[in-house]
Amino acid sequence: MGIKLIVEQTAAASPTIPIRWCVDRTTLDDLQEKGIRHPFILIVVRNHDNHRETRQLVPMHDLAAFVSFYSPGKNDVHAILVHTHRGSEADRTPRSAEKYVWGRFMGWHSSYDYDVLNPVDGTPYDYVTNNFETCTLTVTVPPELFASKPAGWERKWVNRWFHSAPVNQCAFRRRRLVAYTIQPPVVLTWLTLNYLAYGIGAFVQVLTGHFGLNWEKFHPAKIADPSEELTYVAGKGRTGHFAKKPWLLPLTPIIPLGAAGMTYLVQALHGLPANPWLPLIVAIGTVLGLWVAAGIIIAIMALVVLFFVGLKRLGTALVRKNGPVNQPIAKPKVIARRPTFVAPTTPPLYMTRSSVLSCDQIGPSPMSIPKEYQTLHYRIEAIKAKVCKPFAR
Repeated sequence: MGIKLIVEQTAAASPTIPIRWCVDRTTLDDLQEKGIRHPFILIVVRNHDNHRETRQLVPMHDLAAFVSFYSPGKNDVHAILVHTHRGSEADRTPRSAEKYVWGRFMGWHSSYDYDVLNPVDGTPYDYVTNNFETCTLTVTVPPELFASKPAGWERKWVNRWFHSAPVNQCAFRRRRLVAYTIQPPVVLTWLTLNYLAYGIGAFVQVLTGHFGLNWEKFHPAKIADPSEELTYVAGKGRTGHFAKKPWLLPLTPIIPLGAAGMTYLVQALHGLPANPWLPLIVAIGTVLGLWVAAGIIIAIMALVVLFFVGLKRLGTALVRKNGPVNQPIAKPKVIARRPTFVAPTTPPLYMTRSSVLSCDQIGPSPMSIPKEYQTLHYRIEAIKAKVCKPFAR
């Protein structure tokens, strides 16, 4: 027996309960002999019915932790004594050791990067049991202990800005505070700006030759990022506009309409007699002139591309004929050696608490932890366990 879990009773009276652990003296001495100063207890909870898995990482010298259950019924609690390698530099400080272990067993993303339990039978993999001390405890949680969920409309409004559901009542209260103070004016402003942006965008895209406007984007339930496409071709899922066909670019509505409008404005400002045909002639002339200008620009660009392609081929031919130019020999880089890690000579913290951490020293009240060993985080979690019931998932 390397490690052992202790609870008041396996039939939980609350969805969040304190769990204590103890380690036998042989394991403590072995950790000290290997030079491991910052071991951790990885707690993995797995439900028998839905196989949901949650994890938390706690320093071994904390002696205990509050564990929350999120599924009713039987839950297996696996405790794994994890640590860095023998003499590893990652074990230099508690922070570096936690970073190493966290990256290996907890992961830096929303899901765990490495599997610890076999998905078939829910037991730890062989690589875990062969390298670390483990133990398992089964706790039964009745469904009536979990917090009741709020009304559906309120959950939808309160969780509007979040991608995941709140895990407990305290998380929902924090979101509710924002939902009824900051969220209403922000959402109203956001909808107003989005409608304005979509309206201007639709008007500009009509003038610039887009067609097939997606008017569903103006629905409040579907309105999203103003940078999204406002147009599409029905049945093809693509945006249609004249710019995809360069020869139709001069026919973009804004070009002939702008030319005709400027002609009419000049006539009106200078008091010239109104000629209804002149704006039409100017619009047609503008379209033809743009076609001619586009043809000239395309011809010039083609000549420039041909020039550079020819220049590149000429350079390649010269290199093949005369051989590559001699390059200077690069000097080797001098890599500075990192200083050798020297392990501290003071005993690790868990050895100073061996009188309460060792399984041989567990008294008649195993769940009572001396106040001098209770961390601030443990005391806060004890208060939260009374007022922050988890929601069943």
